Amino acid sequence: MANLRTTIVLPEEDVKYIKVLAATYGLTMSQVIQKSIRRAGDVLDEKPSTKQKTSGWRSVAGSLRLGGKEPSSRQEMYDEHIKRKLSA
Repeated sequence: MANLRTTIVLPEEDVKYIKVLAATYGLTMSQVIQKSIRRAGDVLDEKPSTKQKTSGWRSVAGSLRLGGKEPSSRQEMYDEHIKRKLSA
């Protein structure tokens, strides 16, 4: 399978963390991200535990509208990123 180049937007602290992991294990940033994605896929493929807690405030927190600014759409974030790159 061929490798493809792509652009992702990450918080600065995540990029620093990936760089530290890469340096620590003698890997490239791409290798760290690839390994992380594969591991996340393995975790997601596992069957959920039957002991999942369905009550409590955390189970409903994501469904509540608490006001505040709605997050930007993916396209808006990308457009803003490109605008900043072109103006630099």
